[in-house]
Amino acid sequence: MKTDSEAVAKLLHAEHHGEKKEITNVASLDAGGEGTLSFCGYDSRDYVEESDSDVIIAPSSFENLSQTLIVHPKPRLAYAKVANENLDYDSVIKADTGISEQADIAESAQIGHNVTIGDNVEIGENTVIRSGAVIGAQGAGWARDSDNSLIRIPHLGGVRIGDDVEIGANTTIDQGVFNATVVGDGVKISSHVHLAHQSLIGQDTFISTSAAVAGGATVGESCEIHPQAAIANDVSIGDECTIGLNSTVFDDVDDGQTVIGSPRQIQY
Repeated sequence: MKTDSEAVAKLLHAEHHGEKKEITNVASLDAGGEGTLSFCGYDSRDYVEESDSDVIIAPSSFENLSQTLIVHPKPRLAYAKVANENLDYDSVIKADTGISEQADIAESAQIGHNVTIGDNVEIGENTVIRSGAVIGAQGAGWARDSDNSLIRIPHLGGVRIGDDVEIGANTTIDQGVFNATVVGDGVKISSHVHLAHQSLIGQDTFISTSAAVAGGATVGESCEIHPQAAIANDVSIGDECTIGLNSTVFDDVDDGQTVIGSPRQIQY
């Protein structure tokens, strides 16, 4: 990516506040640095001021900041437009294997038939990925434009899979938007499970068939997630928890709790 803050403001028909700055990459507010473009969905000076990103798309302008601001009423939508204009994020998949040449796969890992592995994916030692799994696909993220059309938000954060992991047949694990989707060491995942963008699964957790973990959700260590359980966006599940069959979890769960039902109820 190579552009500058004034070009971005022109593309978006947005206000430009501050110095003209070169843009060479994108990142979340908390991971930015020199040459980085980020967006802030909060109308708050604190989020902007605490970021090290050089250029930030924000809903308001604030005085006396070191960063350059591009003011747009819908920062998420604005970022999506800029990213789609300037980034090439489609994985280059080798037709004979379904595996990107950019993936980093340990020699001891075992990859089954018809597995697809995208760019920016790391797979650790002694990990097993069974037939039909898709690792590192673009996640589900769009912003709605003024005409109600949906604009894709590129997912560039990758996937990090630890050592001694098992991933079942036809399971899908999507890339994060900025930060990686992470599967810790020793995790065991059954078939037909979905892990959405930027979810995090703690080590030695077991996830059973047809469960779904939504974007940004965190599951702690040594948990058990039973069949068809659903964990909502940004929910945090503590360590050594059990999520029962068909449970829907909208709120955080403390360490050691067992929950079941839709919506979930604490059992003990």
